[in-house]
Amino acid sequence: MTDEPQGAVDVVSQPNIVTENAAGKDISEMSFDELLVEKTAAFESILVLENKFHAGQITEKEYKELKKEHKENATLVIKQLKEAALNLDLNQPVPELEKTIGHIGDIDILEELLEREKEGENRVELKEIIEQRIDDIERNE
Repeated sequence: MTDEPQGAVDVVSQPNIVTENAAGKDISEMSFDELLVEKTAAFESILVLENKFHAGQITEKEYKELKKEHKENATLVIKQLKEAALNLDLNQPVPELEKTIGHIGDIDILEELLEREKEGENRVELKEIIEQRIDDIERNE
């Protein structure tokens, strides 16, 4: 028995790609915030895997197989995050939308949301938030 947290071991030794998180919730049913947590967990599981490989705790074959699975899982989560962002309910209060928009890093999605807002409620505050996020991303590219 090792002194490592049980959750880290479970994530690394997971044999198959699943579309469910540890609580058994399918990623297609997760909220945007839950998907952000799942994305972080997916990347952390890859780091744990790499650490185990470099520490000699798993073979290169195991490492390659598990890394492929973990990357596929991360890709599924990222795709679902993009889908959730694209289908964001713009009827939410602006402060709630602002938090979510701060996590969207895809300019195309932000531009789509901006167009939807212009055709919908056309709130100046929300349009400015979206435009500012686009500017921030462009400055960092």
